[in-house]
Amino acid sequence: FFFSLFLFFFFFFFFFFFFLFFFFFFFFFFFSMFFFFSFFFFFPLYFLSFFFFFLSFLFFFFFFDFFFSFFFTFLFFSFL
Repeated sequence: FFFSLFLFFFFFFFFFFFFLFFFFFFFFFFFSMFFFFSFFFFFPLYFLSFFFFFLSFLFFFFFFDFFFSFFFTFLFFSFL
C-alpha cells in the first residue's frame, strides 16, 4: 500500500515540479539574458539581469532540495 502510494506521489510530484522548475528556471534565465543585453539601451535593466539570474538558480536549488527530501522520505516509509 505504501509503495503504491509512494509511486503515485512520486510521479505526480515529479512531473508537476519538473514542469514548474523548467518553466520558472528558463523564464528567469531568459529575462536575465534579456536585461543583460539591454545594458546598452537602458542601464538600470542591466542590474535586473543579475537579480533574475539569481532567482533562477535559487529556484533550481529549492526545487532539488524539496524534491529529494520528499523522495527519500517516501522511500523510507514505503519500505517500513
